[in-house]
Amino acid sequence: MGFQLEPWKSAKSRKSIAKAKHYLFDCGVLNTLSGSKSVDRNSNIYGTCFEHFILYEIRAYSSYRQRRWDLSFWRTEHGVEVDLIINDHIAIEIKSTVNITAKMKRGLEIIAIEASWNMRIMVSHDPIKRCDENGIHMIPYPDFLETLWNGGFDDAAESK
Repeated sequence: MGFQLEPWKSAKSRKSIAKAKHYLFDCGVLNTLSGSKSVDRNSNIYGTCFEHFILYEIRAYSSYRQRRWDLSFWRTEHGVEVDLIINDHIAIEIKSTVNITAKMKRGLEIIAIEASWNMRIMVSHDPIKRCDENGIHMIPYPDFLETLWNGGFDDAAESK
C-alpha cells in the first residue's frame, strides 16, 4: 500500500525529528481519502503529489537498477527540512514552484553544515537549470528525471 521514509540520523549538530514519513502507493488514494475531486496547481495537495511523484521515480529507479539506495529525509525540531537523502551523499529538496526563492533553499543550505555532500539538489518546475554560489543544483524536474534514468546520479549517490 505504501512505504515509510525514515528520518536521517547522521546529523552532527542539529537534532532531527525521529518520526518516519508515510507515503501511499498512489496520490489518487490520498486525494480520495481527503475528499478532493481535483488538484489545483497552486494548492498544498499539488505540492504533496509532486513530491510523491519525484520520490516514487527515485525509488523505482533504485529498485529497477538494483542500486539499494538508502533513502531518508531530514527535518529539524524547528521545521527545517530536506525531502530526501540518498546514501548520506545526495540531499534533495522537491518544490512544485516555477520560481525558486532563497527561502526554499534554506534546508539545503543548513544541511551542508551537517555532512559533506556529493550533491545538493533542488528539483522543481522552475525551467532554468543552474547551480548557485553555495553549490546547490537547481534542476527542472524533466531534466532531473532524464539524468536519473540515464544513471547520472549513480556516482554521486554511491561514493564520497
